Amino acid sequence: MTCGLISIVCTPPFPMVIASFSFLGFGMAINLALGNVFAANLQNGTNMLGSMHGSYGVSFPLIHDTHYYHIRKLCAEPYLHS
Repeated sequence: MTCGLISIVCTPPFPMVIASFSFLGFGMAINLALGNVFAANLQNGTNMLGSMHGSYGVSFPLIHDTHYYHIRKLCAEPYLHS
């Protein structure tokens, strides 16, 4: 992941950006796989994996609503102080 992030920060040409995101995707996949292996090897591994993967679905509406609220607030800000 570090190789991908360093190359993006250096503002390379577009083909290098594509390669950088490939490195980032590979690094994130490895991290997710290691997390799954760790959770599966715990005492109640199936429950832990279910909780871990179920949290994606639970947290999405909360994050989406929060971002929507802040975007609405920022868009309305200039009109509130006029």
